[in-house]
Amino acid sequence: MPTSHKTPDSTILPRHGPKLSADKREKEELVTDFFGAGNQFDVLAGMHPQGKRLSELVDKVLDKIQGGPEERILSEVQVHWKEIANNDESILKLRAVRLVRGTMTIEVPDATLLYVFQQPRLKNLLLERIGEFSQGEVRQLRIVVKGR
Repeated sequence: MPTSHKTPDSTILPRHGPKLSADKREKEELVTDFFGAGNQFDVLAGMHPQGKRLSELVDKVLDKIQGGPEERILSEVQVHWKEIANNDESILKLRAVRLVRGTMTIEVPDATLLYVFQQPRLKNLLLERIGEFSQGEVRQLRIVVKGR
């Protein structure tokens, strides 16, 4: 059985939709008392979350399925690693394994390469190449030995 509400001219209109819970009914009555019978609907409408565009919702679902923008950037870097390495044999031995908040983790096969790529000149060169490829999304590198 639908509930009803009064309009400013005292006509009773049927309420559409499900019956209000006691909590929601109490809130509606408080708003009506405070703002007056003619204004409560605008106030109540403003309390509800605004609708979202379908494209926003689809993008959100795709990000969850595909792992989000960081996962896409990481997979693109992994796929194009040879281009990033630019025929540099030592860089080809490295592997991008994770990207979190702009910091990419790169695995090296042994401690010697870890030492080499910790040097600012090589680390900056690698960061510059990855940064260009990722259009600035990768801002820092974290270099670790494989398995860590």
